[in-house]
Amino acid sequence: MTKLTLIRVVFFFWLAVIVLFSVMPVPGGDYLPKNSDKFFHFLIYFIAAFFFYYSFRHSFKFIIFFSFLFSSGFGFLMEVIQYFIPGRNFSSVDIIADISGAGIFVLFCALSYRMSNKVTK
Repeated sequence: MTKLTLIRVVFFFWLAVIVLFSVMPVPGGDYLPKNSDKFFHFLIYFIAAFFFYYSFRHSFKFIIFFSFLFSSGFGFLMEVIQYFIPGRNFSSVDIIADISGAGIFVLFCALSYRMSNKVTK
């Protein structure tokens, strides 16, 4: 198994984990402080953008943009699906956290790319 294949397997496994935890009903979610899950949304979609980027960086010309678009869109889709699942709910604040996680990863990529180009010039 090549390194790229392994990264793609991990990426699709990560998506499966996101789907699993997104569709599972949360029993008595009152044990967490209000909005404390936003950090986890941020982190989960930051990692999703990371895996997307490294899985497909040689496949797309504008991979940084597609990393953001895919991860944010996937987060939005998971929130829409949660609307229809008993015990779950749709949250626009969760979508903002998802988009923020993907966006910060993209920002790190863009800054890293700019810095590496300045060093090589």
